Amino acid sequence: MRSPEIWPFDDPRNLATFTVDEVLSGAKPILHVSHDVSDGGWQFLTGEPVELEHAKLVCLADVVELDPSLAEIADLRLGWSAHRESVAAPWQRTPAFPTEWTELVREAHAYAEAQQERMIREHSLLDWERFDYQQEGAVLTFSGASATRLVVDIQLVGSVSTKSGTWLWAWDNATILDEAAESVHVLRKYGAQHGFEKLSTAKWPADEVDGWEMAVVACLLLGGEGVYRVPGQDGFLFMVLTNPQLLALS
Repeated sequence: MRSPEIWPFDDPRNLATFTVDEVLSGAKPILHVSHDVSDGGWQFLTGEPVELEHAKLVCLADVVELDPSLAEIADLRLGWSAHRESVAAPWQRTPAFPTEWTELVREAHAYAEAQQERMIREHSLLDWERFDYQQEGAVLTFSGASATRLVVDIQLVGSVSTKSGTWLWAWDNATILDEAAESVHVLRKYGAQHGFEKLSTAKWPADEVDGWEMAVVACLLLGGEGVYRVPGQDGFLFMVLTNPQLLALS
């Protein structure tokens, strides 16, 4: 185990972290840990079902101080979880997603297709006459002749330039606001940890098919509820959709 005087995590000590009352009180040990892709956060749990009223948000350092043995899994990669039978037992690590690129893309296509079908069925995603997106607030609004509109939260994934024949990730695009690609930034680290160069390289030769591939992979890893492509003068902008809401026009 690493020396407790040396901070073993890449994340800062004050990173907001989920745990439960039983862990904080010392009533139960930490037996299950997950390192989430969607926000880069950590969950330190007992391995039992979590009831919302018992969930707590604390600093990462507070949890490590309670259980210094957590230094053993400080290098747990994004999208992985670790489980042990007892405090004295070794940690067993498990990936939440395929660790081979072709398999990851295949699972992402299946996931995104199911999400798209639900968005079409429940929110008529393809039937709206107009769309408008705003980076400020990170929202996409669909509207038409009806008295309602569809509003969804978005994360801008990246863009394909038909002029240069390249893909550019949103996290390296100076024209995209941080709030409109906040979650997508985590994918860069995920790609570096898993050896997926398409996720960790800012710009590379690509076409529209590659753009859709990056969009569905982002949808899977970030737990999105759909994907969308916006045409531009020189290419396409791809985004992940979440939290769809039908609202009455004011």
